[in-house]
Formats: sequence, C-alpha cells, structure tokens
Amino acid sequence: MFVLLCGCAAFAKDGQTNSSVPDRFLIARHTFIDVGLPHDFYEIISVRGTSTGTTVERITLIPPRDACMQPPRVETVGFVIPEPVSVVLGGRNPCAISDKALRKELKRRKQGLVFSGAEISMHVQCAGKKRIIRADVLDRDMFDPV
Repeated sequence: MFVLLCGCAAFAKDGQTNSSVPDRFLIARHTFIDVGLPHDFYEIISVRGTSTGTTVERITLIPPRDACMQPPRVETVGFVIPEPVSVVLGGRNPCAISDKALRKELKRRKQGLVFSGAEISMHVQCAGKKRIIRADVLDRDMFDPV
C-alpha cells in the first residue's frame, strides 16, 4: 500500500518540494463497498523510523452492522520491519510529488460514478510543513479492464 500511494502520482518538476525522505508518516484509509455488510472499514497506519528499522502500527475500525447483533470492532497490530523508512517507501520520496500531480489525482474521482473503492491519505512532514497526499482507488481501478 505504501508504494501505491507514492507511485500513483508522477514526480513532476513544477511545484515539487525538495526535501529529504521523511522518517515518519501516517496513512488514513477508508474502504467502502456497495454490496454486503459492513459497507465501510477505516484504518490508520502509523509508520516511524527507529535506529533499528521501521515501526508500523495499524488500527482498524469496522463500524457496527447492526448494533444489537454485530457491535463495532477495533483491531490493532504492531510490528517492526528491519529496513529503514526509505526502503518501506520503495525508494520514493512522498515530499517530491508535485502539487500538480496531486491536483490531477483529486480530479480523477469526479469522472463517473463510484460505488466501491478506497480513499487514502498520507500525512507527512515535508521541509517542516504538513502535507496531505491523497489517492483514490476506485471500483473502475479494481474491476475495469485496462
């Protein structure tokens, strides 16, 4: 998923932020499905570089299907990856994604109907400024032939 976020936007020169690869970031993901229950899933993934690698913590929230029969669920998991954050990011720097490429990704969602997919945002500090990188994986990305 990390590579998906970084790879979905082109690295253009205009509006680009030059910065070193961040040592931490947060990913928020809302997955929605138009059939079956539950319809929505929410995840928060925290990634932090350490002296021995990368610590990843994930919290998943599944809202109640029916409050009486299936209460909401919260699942947490944490683990350590021996590689640094730069390797976890697939050698890409999210701070190098141009503003133009980010705007293009936001416009893509407005083309046609969307019934299922995932709204993903990466929250990262780039050159001391908070930056939100959005990506949408839409049902047409998952099911339409290329």
